[in-house]
Amino acid sequence: MMRRILVALDTSPGSVAAVEAAAALAALARAELVGVFVEDAALLRLAEHPLSREVGYASATVRAFGPAELASQLLVQAQQAEAAMARAAVQRQVRWSFTVVRGEVAAEIEAASVGADLVCLGTTGWSPAGALRLGSTVRAMMAGPSVPCLVLRAGSDVNGPLRVLVDTEVPREGVLAVVERLIVAMGFVEVDVVEFAPDAAEAAGLREGVRARLEALGVAPRFHWLGPHNGHALAARARGGLLVIDRRSPVSELEQLEAWLGQTDCGVVVV
Repeated sequence: MMRRILVALDTSPGSVAAVEAAAALAALARAELVGVFVEDAALLRLAEHPLSREVGYASATVRAFGPAELASQLLVQAQQAEAAMARAAVQRQVRWSFTVVRGEVAAEIEAASVGADLVCLGTTGWSPAGALRLGSTVRAMMAGPSVPCLVLRAGSDVNGPLRVLVDTEVPREGVLAVVERLIVAMGFVEVDVVEFAPDAAEAAGLREGVRARLEALGVAPRFHWLGPHNGHALAARARGGLLVIDRRSPVSELEQLEAWLGQTDCGVVVV
């Protein structure tokens, strides 16, 4: 079961995608939706420096930037984040709460994730070269706590099939346990099992035990062998829905993850 879904909020498009997806999943699982907005302590310390200035992104206008200006901006952002969460939660008719805390962003989100079954995070956005870039908070959460993290970009669509990546290089117990929880909580009846293996024989070996575990839950698994760590083939297949991957898999390495996550609109659950 899933009882508590945490979503880390700011006002970026990725964060909006995260709260909408989190609300949809909470409705399916009948879980509580918990939002947290972190006032960045590092940014607050920077604002106290006498030479701090703000430069407009579009206008390049230089403006005063002190603690009062920053506090005003953070208040507006927190209000906007709470309003976005309220809209999503009310639309889906889920229980929700919203908290504003101050501290180091990743540390505060990690602290808030204690007791959560899933943490939803939005990507930062796109680089000037057009490539997706994961923010420092997403990177820290992927490297830190063991709670599964759902990573979404603007335009992600979690309404679709459930997929799981199994890999010859890492144990499959962790991803299968999360997949089983998602099946029970959200009622999936079909699961696509994507296999990363150097040859068909090893791919067939990966299926041992997977089929029995999923069929025991009333689920019909479909198996797809994509060869060894083919991120582009994975991105082409993963359209909409959720994809569960192990953070120890080579395809989860940050550069690879950024490369193929920018090519798909599915939500990625990193276990």
